[in-house]
Amino acid sequence: LVAQAAERVANALNDLKRALDDRDGTSAGASGKLVLTLNGGASWSRSYALCIVPSEEGDEFPVRVEATLQKRRSKTNGEAPVLANGAATTAPTASMPKPTRRDSDAELEKDLVSQKRRRLEGGDGSANKRMRTDGDEDIMPFITKEDMEGIFSRLREDIQEDTTECVNHVQKVLRRFKEEWHEKCQWDLEHRSRPSRALRNSEVGTATTPDASFPSPDVDRDDQDITIPDLIRKESKLIGSQIRWVEECRRVAADLHDKREENWRTTSAGFHDQARQDRESFQSKMLHESGLHTQTLNQILNEVKTIGLYTQSMKWETPASLNVGSAYHQAPPVVPSFPAQAKPT
Repeated sequence: LVAQAAERVANALNDLKRALDDRDGTSAGASGKLVLTLNGGASWSRSYALCIVPSEEGDEFPVRVEATLQKRRSKTNGEAPVLANGAATTAPTASMPKPTRRDSDAELEKDLVSQKRRRLEGGDGSANKRMRTDGDEDIMPFITKEDMEGIFSRLREDIQEDTTECVNHVQKVLRRFKEEWHEKCQWDLEHRSRPSRALRNSEVGTATTPDASFPSPDVDRDDQDITIPDLIRKESKLIGSQIRWVEECRRVAADLHDKREENWRTTSAGFHDQARQDRESFQSKMLHESGLHTQTLNQILNEVKTIGLYTQSMKWETPASLNVGSAYHQAPPVVPSFPAQAKPT
């Protein structure tokens, strides 16, 4: 029977493959595995595997289905069933850890259950359910406009009820938070020591200016019977004072920055002015020394020229003109020799 079933499955897949190939013009493929299990009681069980294997032989590469028997060991002494390949199926031994919850959270979550869920848990919706028959699987029921309007109206009512319940739940949570907050504040006031409060007052009183510290809420907590408009007005006033304090700090910081920048500019200008004065004085000194050196060189040049002219005039004088009526002969004057001057570079 298993072999015949495998052959029928192979024929059906080949027919489908040929139809797809004719329609699309491409080669379609098939793969998969089907397991048939026969339970023979607690003593034995048998499983057949139908494997779809593509074949490369024949026309258009058909597929074939191979049937194999998988032996399965029987369960003994409460052990898990072991497959033929040695793999054992084990049940999960540890459950997922559950988050810790408080009783108060569970009580609040009871109010958040939707109306539809309560009706289903109470059994109210069992009468509206229609019994399912075997023929309903192949018949698609026709939904009229009246049915759709009825469904929409019921959904609208459920949503409105759930919204109302959610709002009530949020109000309860806020009310409980306010009560716990006031209880905590009352506990803080009762356990606050008197010296520490006096120390805080003294510290505030010794401040240099009233606005030296950041505006913070008063030591006394808000009254439990205070109305919401008064509380909003009080918080708005506190926020306004805090904003003014921040703006004042920003103004002081801006003034300090401007003063620091002005001081830097003045210092920088003085430094550059002193550098300019030093540069001008050094330039004047160098020009003065250069003038003195030029004057000295001119004097030396004039003296050299004078000596040269004197030497030139002494060259053309004769001994007779110099020694007229002398009784003895004098030697001619010797022309003085000057050291050779190096050529300027």
